[in-house]
Amino acid sequence: MKKKLSIVLSLLFVIGAIGIAFITSTPGGSSTYSATPATVKVGEFITITNHITGPWLGYTPRQDFTIYGTGGVVKISGPKPSVVPTIDGGESIDVVWTYKAICAGSVAFGSDDMIYTNYVDILPKPTPMQQFMNILGFGKKK
Repeated sequence: MKKKLSIVLSLLFVIGAIGIAFITSTPGGSSTYSATPATVKVGEFITITNHITGPWLGYTPRQDFTIYGTGGVVKISGPKPSVVPTIDGGESIDVVWTYKAICAGSVAFGSDDMIYTNYVDILPKPTPMQQFMNILGFGKKK
């Protein structure tokens, strides 16, 4: 009887260890971030996309990014979806955030210790006088 009990307990231990190793294993897929478009004007929108390819365990995406650079942005929406399901091998999903450019400069998005995306250049919005001069053709090279 003791022998059977020790075999059952050993088997349960091995199955439990394999289960824990599976749950805590690193995903075998890939995750890449990008910010588009590469250039915007103040008042326009920037889309951050996290493209995840499986296999990948489900998780809750980050809510906010650390903003790097000299430009200014404000979060409009995201992440969408708010929870990423487990993704099988060969499948993929995009998690999307939307930010609005509010100050000229350049920005990249990341965490406290790493930049995830490319830099986006934010151009100043033309003043009404600049727009008027462009309509009249002043300041254009011939």
